[in-house]
Amino acid sequence: MKLPRDLSAADLEKALRRAFGYQFVRQLGSHRRLTTQTGGEHHLTIPNHNPLRPGTLRAILGEVMTHHHLTLEQVLEQLRLPHRPPRRWDGCDEEIGAMRKSFEWLNLLFDKL
Repeated sequence: MKLPRDLSAADLEKALRRAFGYQFVRQLGSHRRLTTQTGGEHHLTIPNHNPLRPGTLRAILGEVMTHHHLTLEQVLEQLRLPHRPPRRWDGCDEEIGAMRKSFEWLNLLFDKL
């Protein structure tokens, strides 16, 4: 299962709260400390970045996996992370076609000069 590449720390923190009962404890600089009592006391430190880098996200999820004795797929399923569809470039073909016609018109104009 692929990790989301556009996940913010705020979205991850919200999902961890909802799924595993993590609560915000403190912040030092750009790092937020979360703690849960579910399955014993466990602490996570999450950098407050937008978006989280894939390796950083994988390391955080690895800690959650280890503490809760789950696989990556199970953790991702429970987190129900927000999915943002990739950008769509609707209408690009039409715009490119219009640009080509403009260039054809310019070429005809310069040929007459």
